[in-house]
Amino acid sequence: MKIVHVDLGKTLRGGQEKLLLLVRGLKARGHQQWLVCREGSPLEKPIRSHDIPILATPAFDPFQLRAIRRLRRTLRAERPEILHAHDARGQNLAWLASRGLAVRRVANRDVPFLPHIPGGNWLQRWKYTHTSDLVVTCSGYVKETLVGRGVPASRVEVVYAAIEPPKPDPIGGIRSSARAAWGFGEKEFVVGNVGAFTPEKGQAIAIEAAALLKQESPNIRFVLAGEASEEALSKLRQRYPGFENYVRLPGYVPDLEAFFAGLDLFIMPSRGEGLGLSAIQAMARGLAVVATKVGGLMEIVEDGHTGWLIPPESPQALADAIYRASCNCTELTELGRNGRKRAEEFSPETMVNRAEALYKRLVGAGLDTEVNAVRASLP
Repeated sequence: MKIVHVDLGKTLRGGQEKLLLLVRGLKARGHQQWLVCREGSPLEKPIRSHDIPILATPAFDPFQLRAIRRLRRTLRAERPEILHAHDARGQNLAWLASRGLAVRRVANRDVPFLPHIPGGNWLQRWKYTHTSDLVVTCSGYVKETLVGRGVPASRVEVVYAAIEPPKPDPIGGIRSSARAAWGFGEKEFVVGNVGAFTPEKGQAIAIEAAALLKQESPNIRFVLAGEASEEALSKLRQRYPGFENYVRLPGYVPDLEAFFAGLDLFIMPSRGEGLGLSAIQAMARGLAVVATKVGGLMEIVEDGHTGWLIPPESPQALADAIYRASCNCTELTELGRNGRKRAEEFSPETMVNRAEALYKRLVGAGLDTEVNAVRASLP
């Protein structure tokens, strides 16, 4: 098949990492692919390393007019069977550039919807019903939100995101090195989270839980990694004066192997999650996970088997779960072992198998439609 991927994101996060795994897996199966992305996108370098042609859209392009013309020329020249948009802006571009052309459109929806706004149901129903032939979501939860907005269930499919298999067990010293960088020793119980500092990720809830535990359990330490704007940090400092004395903020972490190796427990106090990729990454490395009962996290973490599920918006519930984990190493080890097995279900091969099958189904359905149209026109 010929497949054009569109991703206009400015960063390299979970969605882009999933796209990289998909492109690599599809190439190994002999499919011809192109990527449409922004000029200077962090996707360019890794995609070029796989010898995938790139169509870069201009950095300044009011109403995407130049991008639409460029993509439409490519679609006419190459005649791909599948046009897969991996983000919202990419979906707009894909639809506008391909109107009237014989290509099957796929759109990703990896995040839950915001609370209802006037006209929101109508707009989302129209967008995901009329600008794509198939909508791919990252979890059953996100599919439910789409169907709840009026998108026909038959047009929505779930393709769970994948993670890179972890490297072999880290060599001796990587755990102690990571802890030393945070100012922690081997006897301390280290709790961590990684994710961009945005309100829905719940770092503020983790900080409140740390404050609850710091007096009675001083051996429990917190590391909250991830990109954080100065505005986000300023708000946290105003709300929780002095919290950086008992919570480490290492910022963006390029080496996740070392980060996870330094932890005893992984937490996800999210207010909302489409899936929760970092929880899967943690489980793949043998860590038990404490997560809130929201969104796709409930499809990943099995309460009492791979970790614990707690109510959202509850620093006390988070603190209680962390304290329980710190007091029971045997249970923690067992949950971590179960989590490692569970994470194996989110392999790149499984994701690529599912996506490839959906592409082939779409192409087949398209051919059937064209054949039926020709038959109907015959005398």
